[in-house]
Amino acid sequence: MGVPAPGHNSEAVIDLINCRAAVRTHSYQDGRRLALIVEGGGMRGVLSAGCLIAFDLLGCRNVFDEIYATSAGGVNCAYFLSGQWELGISMYFNDLSSLRFANPLRFWKILDIDYVYDHLIPKINTLDEAAVRAGRPEFFVGVTDVESGKNLLIDVKRSPHSIIKVLKASAAIPALYNRTIKLGDRRYVDGGLSDLLPIAKAVSRGCTDILVLPTRIRTHFSKQRPLWERLAFLMMMGCIYPEVYRAFCTSPQRTSLSRAYAMGRQVIEGTNIATICPTSEESIVSRTTRSRPILIEGTRRMAIRTANILGRPVSKIEQAFAQLERKSQ
Repeated sequence: MGVPAPGHNSEAVIDLINCRAAVRTHSYQDGRRLALIVEGGGMRGVLSAGCLIAFDLLGCRNVFDEIYATSAGGVNCAYFLSGQWELGISMYFNDLSSLRFANPLRFWKILDIDYVYDHLIPKINTLDEAAVRAGRPEFFVGVTDVESGKNLLIDVKRSPHSIIKVLKASAAIPALYNRTIKLGDRRYVDGGLSDLLPIAKAVSRGCTDILVLPTRIRTHFSKQRPLWERLAFLMMMGCIYPEVYRAFCTSPQRTSLSRAYAMGRQVIEGTNIATICPTSEESIVSRTTRSRPILIEGTRRMAIRTANILGRPVSKIEQAFAQLERKSQ
């Protein structure tokens, strides 16, 4: 029996994951539809990446029917689906922890999203897009339409656009990158702005069981955005795209409802939800953390927490992280 997870009937979700992992064939006959929802959050993405590493090492990559992700969560899921988790996590440790990516003095582009999606992912930590498309789960990445301010879930495996371009659109954070990404004849920014945890959408698509991987602690509540933040966003992007500004100002309310579903404070009848989120002890990584040892330790702790919730031994995880440490020396 594993460590209890927050949510509603969370044990049913965990049992389903373990039962499916034990089946050799990936054609499940249980009559359930299992979704995975992964939050981003800048460098906090290493926390959800840690959970995905555990799933891969424990043979759970193909247990999900659908995957939903935004921003850094989208990148994590792409490397997870391609079987390249080690390549994906090394990018956090070796490249994103540098001033080349995050520089608060580079106020016109604090986060260099171009460096990540035009250079690192396609050329250095090369993502195997064919493997992502060949994976069993359906894969949806959230973006925000700048004209309407509405959320759009892009079906990555069927989209005519490159996976990396879609991931870049989902990660185009207005306040820290301040550029839009064009897909077809529309322009998009960060999907988390309009729907950080698309639980309701997964339910509307028929998902009966949902596993949520937030990167904030269980007791975190989204507060109303302060005046200075709203004014800064208005000057940076809101004047040009008023609907995005409206989405920005109202996002805390939407996120609060999604987190209430994830933590079991509100219930969606007929849907089982389990959530694996960091505790205060594991939440050692912030959105802008650059310390490599802290990033590695945060990832390791969440991988171990995931194994504990699944009721699985942690030996494979400890061995994998010991190997990562040896390679980095």
